[in-house]
Amino acid sequence: MKKLILLFCIALVSCSDDLPDAPEWCDTYGGMNSGTCDVSSSSVVRSSSSRRSSSSAGQSGSLPSSSSSSEESSSSINMNISVSSSSSVALSSSDGSGVPGKCGGVIDYNPATERCCGSNKFNYSLQFCSGGNAYDKCGGLLEYDPATQFCYNNSKIGNLCGINPQKFYNPDLYECKTGSNGIYLKGGVATAEKTYNAVLIGTQVWMAENLNYNAAGSKCYAEGNDGVSADSIAKNCATYGRLYDWATAMAIDTEYNYSLYSAAAKHKGVCPAGWHIPSDAEWGALMQFVNPSCSLTGDCANAGTKLKASSGWNPHDGIPVGTDDYGFSALPGGCGPPRGNFSNGLGLYGFWFSSSDNANSEYNAYDRSMGYNSTQVNYGDNSKGWFDSIRCLQD
Repeated sequence: MKKLILLFCIALVSCSDDLPDAPEWCDTYGGMNSGTCDVSSSSVVRSSSSRRSSSSAGQSGSLPSSSSSSEESSSSINMNISVSSSSSVALSSSDGSGVPGKCGGVIDYNPATERCCGSNKFNYSLQFCSGGNAYDKCGGLLEYDPATQFCYNNSKIGNLCGINPQKFYNPDLYECKTGSNGIYLKGGVATAEKTYNAVLIGTQVWMAENLNYNAAGSKCYAEGNDGVSADSIAKNCATYGRLYDWATAMAIDTEYNYSLYSAAAKHKGVCPAGWHIPSDAEWGALMQFVNPSCSLTGDCANAGTKLKASSGWNPHDGIPVGTDDYGFSALPGGCGPPRGNFSNGLGLYGFWFSSSDNANSEYNAYDRSMGYNSTQVNYGDNSKGWFDSIRCLQD
């Protein structure tokens, strides 16, 4: 047994002698300020006691007694191993005699509780390092990929949805969908005719499709036009939704197409329960979220590009295709007159009524429109007797 201990001590002396004098602290996070160190995914601190043991043994030229060897070897191998959040291994002496380096060669840190992340330090029990930046663990426990995920309410991890600039949402209520930028309401909006997609934009939840509820008085584009097949008309409804005169959309008497109504807030109209026809001010809030430089009323620059579906619009020179940043997926359903043939804009323009009539003109209600030849959202009013698309907004 004594021979084995002596051989073990010899091995310790040899290993210790092979280590360079500097640096004392070898750190793959960049925490060394002199010398070189090649340690894969680990950080090492040598105990000062083991260095003194090997140094004194080398100077004397003789091996210590078996009893002192046992004590020295015990001191040399009594090391604590701690694993940081980024799976690096740090060795520190049990008596705390390890000597730390500096993050980026400048910032001191405590190896018992901290690591280097880039040129800065972080508390690895509460934070993690990703891409050279330190982040708080979600709920103090969970790590995530900041490039594709986020921490919600310090308790849940959610996924970022494509290029959507809105980075946070409740993952219990909303989700991303493959190939889209929208933050989608889980389960959608179930109605008798279909289940609609809906998306979170700012604090509002909008249907991501034009309403296709077959209310009495509503029409599909080209319905009643000569020479248009029933299949083509049904396809227009399936793609672009139905078109509604204002009174039909509001589910009120048609006399209000020609007189003021002054709707209350969150007027349901033909929208399903829990949803309503958006007011002019609510349309304005959408515009301001998409482009904060826009006013509640007036045209809104570049909002059209961000809200348009990425396909379904006729091309126009110099006008980019829709980027659909929020999953709103605006489509050009056109519009139609109170009487006569539909001839305005299928594939070219989209028009959406608000619930707000124009107090200065009882025949008109405010709407928003987009065109194939423009990047903005246009603000205006339209004759209540004309047929526009409808988007519903959650109460």
